[in-house]
Amino acid sequence: MTIRDLFFIVFFALFCMQAHAIEHDPRMRTLVYSQNAVFRVDTSYGYQSFIKFSEKEQIKTIALGNSVGWSVNPVGEKIFLRPLEKGLSTNMVVVTDKRTYVFDLFSASEDDEKRRKVSEINYMVRFQYPDEVSSDASSMGELSVGGRLYELDYSSLRRNYSFVGKADFQLKEVMNNLGLTFFRFVGSNIPRVFIVNSDRSESRAKMWRFRDYMVIEGVHKKLHLRYKDSMLEVVNNDLE
Repeated sequence: MTIRDLFFIVFFALFCMQAHAIEHDPRMRTLVYSQNAVFRVDTSYGYQSFIKFSEKEQIKTIALGNSVGWSVNPVGEKIFLRPLEKGLSTNMVVVTDKRTYVFDLFSASEDDEKRRKVSEINYMVRFQYPDEVSSDASSMGELSVGGRLYELDYSSLRRNYSFVGKADFQLKEVMNNLGLTFFRFVGSNIPRVFIVNSDRSESRAKMWRFRDYMVIEGVHKKLHLRYKDSMLEVVNNDLE
């Protein structure tokens, strides 16, 4: 199997998956947990939101700075939030059997509702945990596709990346073909890949594995590769 064949197969597999792909919806927000962070949740009167924690932990205590005007209902690993008035703000501390979370809660005022879009409301906030060892590497199957293969322009492969940070994994190669980004790692430590958004929030990227390569869709200015407590920032120097 040559590198050329590899690109053929991965490109075709992703092409076929497009009909079933779900675009990132800003109302469904994924945050990377840190014990030193305060997490913002934007809600609006008349809308229900919820926060989803790890299925491996149980909620023990919920404390609000000002509980008046907020409906808070814990169910399993979720907390359902609903503001009872417009223009509210308070903080909330959630203690589980594993972690402590600190939140700033906001309910849009009438002026906010005029300026902002519904897409800026957080319908769901969920967490990714760098300290939990990812099982992705063992659970991801290799791509298996048949049928016609689509030609790629190999002259477009780009490797102009720089790196910031120190990680508990070894990244041997990263490159893109203007549509897909490819990673090659040494050893069994495979990190999770997060896309860094313009507001510095992170969205987890879905990865596919084929032979020695991990593949994500798209080409991005900054990516955070996280494994346990370590993080490597990968910067695409070709993008502004």
